[in-house]
Amino acid sequence: MIGFGQCGLTFICVNTIGSYSCQCPPGYLLNANGTLCVDIDECLQNLNNCTQPSQRCINLPGSFQCECNSPAFISTVNGCVDNDECLSYQVCLISDPSSAFSSVSNLSLLVMPLISFTTKLQFNCPEYSTCLNTLGSYKCACDQGFRPEIRGDIIVRCVDINECEEQPDACPRSAKCKNRIGSYECECMPPSIQHGLRDCVVNTSCPNECSEHAYCLKSERPDGAVYNCTCDVGYAGDGAIACLRMCIIHANRCFDQLVLISSKIFLCFHSIS
Repeated sequence: MIGFGQCGLTFICVNTIGSYSCQCPPGYLLNANGTLCVDIDECLQNLNNCTQPSQRCINLPGSFQCECNSPAFISTVNGCVDNDECLSYQVCLISDPSSAFSSVSNLSLLVMPLISFTTKLQFNCPEYSTCLNTLGSYKCACDQGFRPEIRGDIIVRCVDINECEEQPDACPRSAKCKNRIGSYECECMPPSIQHGLRDCVVNTSCPNECSEHAYCLKSERPDGAVYNCTCDVGYAGDGAIACLRMCIIHANRCFDQLVLISSKIFLCFHSIS
């Protein structure tokens, strides 16, 4: 060896037959003056194979690397997957401390599942709203019976809709409308009686005679009166043709149908599960 190349610190020396040349290493590019090798920003120049939007590009000297775009996406054995923000922060409701979890209760327990990164969870849907997961993010939607109060593009509050004030025909004429949080109910005025939350019925005479063990109910609804034959307690049927005494069958059998033999005798047919 009779000599060596005089390449600068940022170059690599490449031997050639009878000589040598100075070249920039992979991931570097010669500057405009031809005096230095400068790093190529593969992220800025879009010279990378990172998958958007689940990954972000991190530039390195002479190279780059792809990382999961947290907290929107988390790293798993299957790659970068969407982080369901709605599941990362949830309230589990308990109806009975000695039983399984339920969705209806006054007692709330905060549950924070383990996730593969450490960050402060920023999502926060207001009361009376539901968190809806989207790809790489989430959004909040007000529950039924509430309307959103929006500031910018963010729902800051879900306001109860007063159906009694906004819907004059929400209840029949024989009932008083009472607003409830997220809903409403109709309070029937005598002689009407309550049938469900929003129907008022009156024991009356139907245009067509009801069957034995049935009585007629007149339902006052916003769209008018409806007459129905209803079977007595302990009887089943349509009320107009027949009301039959309900069969008591073993718990491991399924009730299939009733066959009327006479006005007072009927058979229960069932299949064994």
